[in-house]
Amino acid sequence: MSRTILLILLGFALTNCKKDAPEEISPEISGIAGKWRSVEYTKLMGDSIATGPIPRELSRVIIFRFDGVMLEEDGMQPCGTPNTYLLNNQVIEVKPHAPIPRTMDCTGMTGVTCPEYFKINQRSANEIVTEYCSVRLKYMREE
Repeated sequence: MSRTILLILLGFALTNCKKDAPEEISPEISGIAGKWRSVEYTKLMGDSIATGPIPRELSRVIIFRFDGVMLEEDGMQPCGTPNTYLLNNQVIEVKPHAPIPRTMDCTGMTGVTCPEYFKINQRSANEIVTEYCSVRLKYMREE
């Protein structure tokens, strides 16, 4: 009798188990999903342009999550991260499909805002260039 009850409970437990659905990458951002490291900067200052390499120890790593959310290397999202960006001249509205871990409570914080979109241009499968507030950063894909 106890074996029968045990088998019924085990069967019930197994039928209620389900695998978590894999995180499906949004088609619009499939080319940039993953980890990127900054390798070069360009700063536009009036009529002059300053360009140079970024040493690895000073570089920034960003991650584009499966749903387009942009995170830092530690998996957290800093305050001021855009919810809309221009990817290869296409407007992307970020719609989170999972909770967004934040570095801090950003309520009431105001930061520097530029009149244009945060722009991302994908030059190849392993290279993107971001542009915002007259600063361009070139990133290479990290494995």
